[in-house]
Amino acid sequence: MFNHTGGRIVILGFDLGGERNKWVLDEGESAVVWYTDRWEIRKTEPVPVVWFYHPDTIKYVAEQYLTKNWLHCRHAAAQVEADGSIWILPPDTRMIVAQPPPQPVGYPARPDKVKKG
Repeated sequence: MFNHTGGRIVILGFDLGGERNKWVLDEGESAVVWYTDRWEIRKTEPVPVVWFYHPDTIKYVAEQYLTKNWLHCRHAAAQVEADGSIWILPPDTRMIVAQPPPQPVGYPARPDKVKKG
């Protein structure tokens, strides 16, 4: 996941069992973020905002958008934008893209709820 929001974000992923995973990314940084049942992305600057993504908002993508590592784990490149939308990028993308490409069905994913302040 690439951070193209204009500020630091904290990505929280929650699985069905209630376990939480956390990733912190400054603008321009990226991290391998696991697919989880439900997500929250918190942007702390310049104006605090929390984007909520309910189950099934972040959908699996077709094989054509994926790469596999030597353990056969599948990876999709994605980028979160300043409005909280999540775009799928071409496989093997190594940096933020200025103009995301045509999207698969269900993308860009948009937050189900937004909390400002």
